Amino acid sequence: MNQQREAAQAEIATKARAEREAVVERRKKIQGVSDRLNALFGMGNEPQKRGKLLEGF
Repeated sequence: MNQQREAAQAEIATKARAEREAVVERRKKIQGVSDRLNALFGMGNEPQKRGKLLEGF
């Protein structure tokens, strides 16, 4: 009985860890896109280059 409970708890912990890692990875991706987009606004007087970089979004 104890082994089954421990196995179930280990499975729940594994799923929770995987979900947390997925959230962290998603946040990293969003932050990367945000950083790239913010960099476009700081380009100043280079509208053609900025436009080409914006096409990547």
